[in-house]
Amino acid sequence: MDHQLQNLKLVAISGLVAEKHSLGIIRYIFGAREMGRRIRSLAIRYNNDDRSTPNAFRDAVAASYLDHDRLAPSILHIPNAISYVARVGHPSSAHVYQSDTDRQWFVPDVASPDLHRFVRLEPPVAYAQRSTSRADYVRDIIDPLPFWAIPSTGTMGTVGVPVKTRTTEVLMYGKKSFLTADGKARSTVNVQFKWPGYSREFKAQIRIKSDAKDCGSGTYQRLVNLVKGSVRNFIDAYAQEPCQNAHWAVGPGRITADDLVLVAVVVVSQGAVMPILKVTRDNFVPPNPIQGQEVAAATVQGFGSYGTFGGTFGCANPEWMNVEY
Repeated sequence: MDHQLQNLKLVAISGLVAEKHSLGIIRYIFGAREMGRRIRSLAIRYNNDDRSTPNAFRDAVAASYLDHDRLAPSILHIPNAISYVARVGHPSSAHVYQSDTDRQWFVPDVASPDLHRFVRLEPPVAYAQRSTSRADYVRDIIDPLPFWAIPSTGTMGTVGVPVKTRTTEVLMYGKKSFLTADGKARSTVNVQFKWPGYSREFKAQIRIKSDAKDCGSGTYQRLVNLVKGSVRNFIDAYAQEPCQNAHWAVGPGRITADDLVLVAVVVVSQGAVMPILKVTRDNFVPPNPIQGQEVAAATVQGFGSYGTFGGTFGCANPEWMNVEY
């Protein structure tokens, strides 16, 4: 791969991606450059769309966000999806959704009017301390698509399941196998992230494959259950640790599992995943960063709203305006 050319293609689509994903959850959490890298990977590796020049590549990417009528598609199960046409398909079919025009689409991101409720976890940077080029290579070969936790029953378009429950209602595509980007089965994976305000990274290994009956061995359903369990374990383990960001402190009287919804699971390295989490109320979170902005296109809706907040934080640095986000 010509890394210089690929970097030029990333630069070429940066403005387009920033526009399309201005209200996107994944862009909000991972940043504009990583969002662009994921779209570039989606275009080249999944759609085999590797145009020879940066400008031609940008035009192809721009067209892939639009349906035949030159408008953004309407995805049946995710009304606020930021969609990208699936010309080839994913090996597990766990990331392909149908539009109202019967076309198949990837959903690399979802728009939300309340981004301030999403926990901006910090993902691990693969091989960052060894080699920048190696880190870039590892990021380029991982699956660029989130697995969206969409209950199979209930309100159409609801995305997200409560973290507090040990078992999860049946998910759309939950029975599909959780595979690597090249279609290989997984046996274990790490849940890895840094929570805002805590200096120590959380890391826990979970076993995707299991011989136990009725556990959904190797599936996305099992992945979601185990990731939720890891989040609960994180809260238990870090409840007594000092927090430098009062709004995101965890533990009794602060943020607990009752207050969180798991919206998606994202692969962040070859052997690690990270949850996309949303708190269920505005209490104790910073003001909406997009408040007052007009939400363009379709109404943004559909995220689960389980649980409540209660109590006070009792954590150092109670003034949110003194904290960088």
